[in-house]
Amino acid sequence: MHIQEVATPEGLFEAILARIDAARRRHAQTYLALRAGLALLSLVVLVPALQYAASQFAASGFFSYLSLAFSDSATMTTYWRELGLSLLDSLPSIALIAVIVPAGLLGWSVVSAARSARRAFRFA
Repeated sequence: MHIQEVATPEGLFEAILARIDAARRRHAQTYLALRAGLALLSLVVLVPALQYAASQFAASGFFSYLSLAFSDSATMTTYWRELGLSLLDSLPSIALIAVIVPAGLLGWSVVSAARSARRAFRFA
């Protein structure tokens, strides 16, 4: 049994590489669109989350405890543990989570979209 050698067409290797490069660019463009959309969505969610956090900080009395910590150093050194626990107790944790999650998603998606844009629009 003998296998015949077949001549490859001229430019086949370059055509395959160009096709692979086009598929990679399409993939990067898709990821760019998805991550840019996620960045826009997290930015839209971040604005009301910041408003909610500001209202919760004002309602919780956190800034009153914080100003006490910086206004009277004698009280701070004497009652540092109680003041620290009062600060933690008055901290609006749900509001902080509501701000940290969209802010983290916004940061990640912007960096990731920039990476995808670099891959999608690089000139060969």
